[in-house]
Amino acid sequence: MNELTDKAKADDVFRMVAELTRCSQGIDLAYLFIGKTLMEIKNGELYRYYSEHTQTMSAFLREIDIGIGMSAADHYIRIYRTFGERLAGRQIAFKRLLMVHPLVAGPETIEPLLDMCQNMPLAALSDEIRERSGKVPVDKCEHPMAQRQAFWRCGVCNQWIKEG
Repeated sequence: MNELTDKAKADDVFRMVAELTRCSQGIDLAYLFIGKTLMEIKNGELYRYYSEHTQTMSAFLREIDIGIGMSAADHYIRIYRTFGERLAGRQIAFKRLLMVHPLVAGPETIEPLLDMCQNMPLAALSDEIRERSGKVPVDKCEHPMAQRQAFWRCGVCNQWIKEG
């Protein structure tokens, strides 16, 4: 009976992971669609036609109250403008697109960056970005003693506090 229970639980978790993956991909597509829609509104200054008192994109975002401020809107727009039309058939998390966006140096760099996003595990992608940005990747750092910092956690509030 235990083997059947374990098999049923394993089946359940794999089914749940598949559902989470499907939902996550839907969220990523929604972020891109939001970016596209916001770009069209901003480029065409369509926010001016929403109401008399929405004369700026920022005022428009406050008025429609969808939980997106100007900074987030700019991120969505920038990611869509850079990658949106080139993503056909690719399943790349929006977070990964945000991570590699600073490395875009021109149109010729976009496809290799999308390939990296699609094919590398998240930790390897993060290390590659660090290396290309002139920083030491985590997987190549020797963690020298002189550079280590000690932290301790407060037993009352659980906050981490840097020693010294």
